[in-house]
Amino acid sequence: EFVCHAVIPGHDVEVAVQGGRAGGERHLALAAAGEVGYTIQVTGRPGLTLGGAYATGGAPGDDLTEFDNFFPTNHPFYGIADLFGWRNVIDGWARVSVAPADTPWRASFAGHLLALAEPGARWSNAGGATLGQVAANSERLLGYELDLEASWTPWRWLQFGAGYAVFLPAPGAENLGHRDVQHWVYVTAGSQLP
Repeated sequence: EFVCHAVIPGHDVEVAVQGGRAGGERHLALAAAGEVGYTIQVTGRPGLTLGGAYATGGAPGDDLTEFDNFFPTNHPFYGIADLFGWRNVIDGWARVSVAPADTPWRASFAGHLLALAEPGARWSNAGGATLGQVAANSERLLGYELDLEASWTPWRWLQFGAGYAVFLPAPGAENLGHRDVQHWVYVTAGSQLP
């Protein structure tokens, strides 16, 4: 695998190419992700970040096969409900955030437009489990995810967080057996000892 990663203040771009053989079949896969953001240095420090990701999908015999998402940590990248990984995906997203400098509060709201790069290949979640696949599927658009997250850090070594996500299925998800709106909620507490 060849990976190129560039970080410029306010920007982040990554491109990966995989090649070789797996199970006697040729493997060639591509993926790219990037984001650009800006925080206004005023009270509340509002920020806007725009991003996108792409990863090939497919099956043996296709020109491009499914990108192998090594050691996935997709939770913050493709929606907090973890319905998507960096494989057979097209993700466009926007995030609005506030992080007041003099308070321990942070909050963000993000919206994702999620689709399949290859409609007939599998849809898999963050951990790699298959959520659906119909070879005859021609609908790319799987749906939209809206995420709301907040954190409170009363002391430097202690943080509490909470989040809510809703996934709104589109025709692609419906074709793969996911017609219902899905909700996901989490609450966390973390400590970092000196």
